[in-house]
Amino acid sequence: MSKVICIFGASITWGAWDKELGGWANRLRIYFDRQPDPQVRVYNLGISGDKTKDLLKRFDAEAKARKPDVIILAIGTNDSRHDTHPSGTPAKEFEKQYNDLILKAKKFTNNVLIFAVTNVDDYNEKGYKNESIEAVNGIIQKLAKKQNLPFIDLFGILSIDEFEDGLHPNAKGHQKIFEKAKEALASL
Repeated sequence: MSKVICIFGASITWGAWDKELGGWANRLRIYFDRQPDPQVRVYNLGISGDKTKDLLKRFDAEAKARKPDVIILAIGTNDSRHDTHPSGTPAKEFEKQYNDLILKAKKFTNNVLIFAVTNVDDYNEKGYKNESIEAVNGIIQKLAKKQNLPFIDLFGILSIDEFEDGLHPNAKGHQKIFEKAKEALASL
């Protein structure tokens, strides 16, 4: 019996700036495709620029079409304060939206993994700051704990040389996220 993994997120999930293998989610698909008897299908549902409110709008249709056994939520970077979103998504609004995502995911499967937002280089050209990302991660972690779901902490795993533009990981950074994802899935 095959298993379906749906990975929801934004540009980092989509694989931005990984010119070798197309990002951590694609690396996961390649990993499972290369198994002797491939039984896992991985769907990368990352859309560049998405915030939680955007993902909420498309979530049901995407999940219903694929019938996931496992859902990975890897979103929140674009909800943090940055130059093109100066106030960020207000904390209470973000918490409600993210909680709604979790509730939607749990309607499809009990196997829901919550990924933290990755750290950034504070000097990136788009104005993302780790302080703002840590606030978003605090909300995400609190919700994961409240819903009794695994929280995969990715904050701080990337070093300065593992960014392409200070925000998106390069191939080396995507490899690190892939390793954490593979490890998290092995524990299900």
